[in-house]
Amino acid sequence: MSNNNPFYEGLCDALNAIDGFDVEELSNLHRYPADTSNKVFKELLCFACCPTNDAFITLGREYIQEINRKWRLENILDAAQECLDFTDDWEYRRFLELVDFTAFELLHDVILIGKDSDNPEVREASKDFEEYYDRLSSHTDECFHDEILKAVLRNDSIFSLSEIARKFKLLGMNRDHMYELLESLRSETKTEEQEDEILDLMDLLFGYRHPAWEIF
Repeated sequence: MSNNNPFYEGLCDALNAIDGFDVEELSNLHRYPADTSNKVFKELLCFACCPTNDAFITLGREYIQEINRKWRLENILDAAQECLDFTDDWEYRRFLELVDFTAFELLHDVILIGKDSDNPEVREASKDFEEYYDRLSSHTDECFHDEILKAVLRNDSIFSLSEIARKFKLLGMNRDHMYELLESLRSETKTEEQEDEILDLMDLLFGYRHPAWEIF
């Protein structure tokens, strides 16, 4: 996905050091032996949550999205609790962002983890995301519009766009209404490629692309 990223080689080398794992196999990670898959997943979680370098964080998030979604949801919280420090506000906040980005179903559970922390900055992060969750729930159309448009203007991948769509499905938005909102967003794109991203996401709503990406 990001092989033009100068930090890509570092990520590839880190994963390859785990039983020779090839980054191109991430979509098949759930088929690997548990020992290998867990090590690879934890390495990616560390990339996504621990560095202070935004490039590494972004790269880790992108590649976590390539992992089988069902397996990812089943394993992400346990793996994170083993390799991250939730008493550290930086790592905890980055994990909240990651869960919002790639495993929204678990966001409320992760918010609860920090509510009673001894670290006031962890509690603050928990509160910030609780308020964010409440805003998503009460201003769903507006938030959907803003998140999709920002992602398209950043040229985010179809993985990222589909995760945003799933988030709002979980918040109760139905397929027809989501389709209408996406149709209205087409006029706000700046290039033909950006409009094509919207059209690709519209196709995903009806399962016209890879079954693993189907949203409804």
